[in-house]
Amino acid sequence: MFSIFLISSPGFAGFFEVSASGSYVKHTVDEINYEEAKDATASISYYFWQQSAFEVSYTSGLKTTNVGILGNTATYTNIQSESRLIGADFVLSFADKTAPFRPYIKVGVVHIHKKIIEQNGGFEAFEHPYADGMAPSAGIGLKIALTDTLSIKLGAESWTTPLAQDKVTYDYAGRAGLSWLF
Repeated sequence: MFSIFLISSPGFAGFFEVSASGSYVKHTVDEINYEEAKDATASISYYFWQQSAFEVSYTSGLKTTNVGILGNTATYTNIQSESRLIGADFVLSFADKTAPFRPYIKVGVVHIHKKIIEQNGGFEAFEHPYADGMAPSAGIGLKIALTDTLSIKLGAESWTTPLAQDKVTYDYAGRAGLSWLF
């Protein structure tokens, strides 16, 4: 079955899609107590058939949490969680590229690299390696056409983590961004 996907006729499709999305959130109690998170995702898909594609994606994220007692900078704790995900997915669309609404599903694998950097008071920061490895991933979404080539892309994805422990948990992300067909 895998060879059927690889040996596709050039007449079936042969177009690319580039997508980008990002997010930024900041919750503030005061100048010492806050949480800030940002991430960005970029992907490129090659449609080898009208409704079937292979997608490669890259996501980079940073979350900073700072907790302390106002007026006493020696008692704060700052934790930064960094993550990088590189994904490879098979995408199946349920409509062709000219449809105004194009729902899709995707399944694949993701390489996850996460680390946590902790700093307490004025002490030197300490890095905790958290996760590094491959995991299965899956997602669903909807593309809403703005023009023939430009779409709004909405989706949700999930993958397993932590990687090296017996108890498996699931990370997930909701995404909104733009995609361009060419």
